[in-house]
Amino acid sequence: AADIAARDLHRPIGVDADEDAGVRDGGRVENMRPVLEGREGLLELHLSLLQGVAERYRTPFFSALKEYSQRPTGVFHALPISQGKSIVKSHWIRDMVDFYGLDIFMAETSATCGGLDSLLEPTGPLREAQQLAAKAFGSRQTYFVTNGTSTANKIVTQSLVAPGDIVLLDRNCHQSHHYGMMLGGANVIYLDAYPLNDYTMYGAVPLREIKSKLLMLRRAGKLDRVKMIALTNCTFDGIVYDVERVMEECLAIKPDLVFLWDEAWFAFARFHPVLRSRTAMEAARRLRERLADKDYGADVERQLAADAANPPTDEELIDRRLRPDPAKARVRVYATQSTHKTLTSLRQGSMIHIFDQDYEQKVAEAFHEAYMAHTSTSPNYQILASLDLGRRQVA
Repeated sequence: AADIAARDLHRPIGVDADEDAGVRDGGRVENMRPVLEGREGLLELHLSLLQGVAERYRTPFFSALKEYSQRPTGVFHALPISQGKSIVKSHWIRDMVDFYGLDIFMAETSATCGGLDSLLEPTGPLREAQQLAAKAFGSRQTYFVTNGTSTANKIVTQSLVAPGDIVLLDRNCHQSHHYGMMLGGANVIYLDAYPLNDYTMYGAVPLREIKSKLLMLRRAGKLDRVKMIALTNCTFDGIVYDVERVMEECLAIKPDLVFLWDEAWFAFARFHPVLRSRTAMEAARRLRERLADKDYGADVERQLAADAANPPTDEELIDRRLRPDPAKARVRVYATQSTHKTLTSLRQGSMIHIFDQDYEQKVAEAFHEAYMAHTSTSPNYQILASLDLGRRQVA
């Protein structure tokens, strides 16, 4: 901790490593903050620290909701429950406000009322809150979900899978995946996890099992129909995958395979230095960097040349550690997380994190439609605010 603190003291307040690199490489200065120098006066140091703390303490949507709760409700459409109007004067449910407190009803609103952002097409504080969450969790895009990771799984599946697509699915996955496959019209090939008989439970799906299924489909001439693989990380019993290796070896067989990692119970892992590397977003970033490394590419090219001269059997490929061709492989990774399970959020508060090279070109429109199909036009704003706060806590 002391090393981290010392390192951060030499970095401008409010600038992370990526931004810092951007300033060096591109000469940009708009992200700069005052640098702490021992020669500065105490007032300047004090103000710099306050600015840094304020930046880290920012929760745009929660702040907007608090501000909104103090406004009068003189608008065309006012909900009876907003500001507790249908409660505080009632003889029958006054105990509701006694139990929950008045603030939760002061903040009760809908997008129809105006004054706050819309979850379906955010442009203001809610959009900013999701952007801050993406930065905190290491994704390229992050979306808030107010009906749990069950809904998040169905949104991702329907945005990626078309009728007739083949999907590899952990047989012991959450039931929401089965419903998502049904809605998407997928042809599912189930993957069996290894049993832990001493504990009467199942572990994770072995990498050999995954590779054998992909090679079987390649022999059958159906690899082009394979779209996605969905795995649970961590499992309900706490077993975690080597996410980066699983994706690396799968991409060696199917270079454009899409990965959906159900991290319903693993949202906290991003903020633990040991567990971070086992998360989908961190593994995607590392894999993307590895594929861009020239030395890695040269090693793979030599291996591909050797394989072309002496083609390996499927049995040999199952036993060998495989590496994808950087010229063909695409890093397309999605993670669904139950913020309400292992971090701080009200029940049903979840997030979808995306690290997909082809998202804007191939997925964005379908994702928007799937998100609209599964998301209420009247989301619970308290859940959304708690997601913003939960992000601030761990960030």
